[in-house]
Amino acid sequence: DVWEFQSSIGKFVKSKKNVVIRISHNGDFDALYIYGQLSTVNEIGLWLERVLHCDNSTKGDSPKVAGCMDLFRVQGRWAAAARLAFIRCILGSITEVTGGTTLSKAAANHFPLPQYWLEWGAFFESIWIKNIHNVIQVETISASSQSYRYRINNHGESVFTNALLLSDSNRPNTSNWKAEELTAFIAMSVRGFLRMDLYNAL
Repeated sequence: DVWEFQSSIGKFVKSKKNVVIRISHNGDFDALYIYGQLSTVNEIGLWLERVLHCDNSTKGDSPKVAGCMDLFRVQGRWAAAARLAFIRCILGSITEVTGGTTLSKAAANHFPLPQYWLEWGAFFESIWIKNIHNVIQVETISASSQSYRYRINNHGESVFTNALLLSDSNRPNTSNWKAEELTAFIAMSVRGFLRMDLYNAL
């Protein structure tokens, strides 16, 4: 499910999308600086297999670039935004996805299943629907052609984020998280959903 702004009606609309990521050309992707260390492209491939729950038997860097785009480009997608926020705010190392063991094809996968992110997505969306008109300010570009654009209201975004922090109704269990981790996770999820398009994903 993807929320996107329809400029012809001036509203955010949710719909189901089938998306294909096609890498036509890229420079050399040899490594990624993550969790304070430089990880090779092969290590990133093994890591992506776990966080995306998608087996990868290909070689080369383009499949890893595609996986990174799937992971980092989360604008309009609550479940994906929550997954990325978890990676950035809750995990502390690249090997946490394997329970602390070295990344390899045979290593176990300790990363939460996709259903977990759907549950987070449902939680975020239930409060987003109540706050959308405070967060999103619609502006008319042309009344004659019925064309609109939007901007993010920073105060409305702050109120929305606080509402998420205060609500524990249908929120997935976070009892083993520190308070500051939950705060950072919520803020990063909102930021990702609102802003992390192809230009801001990384």
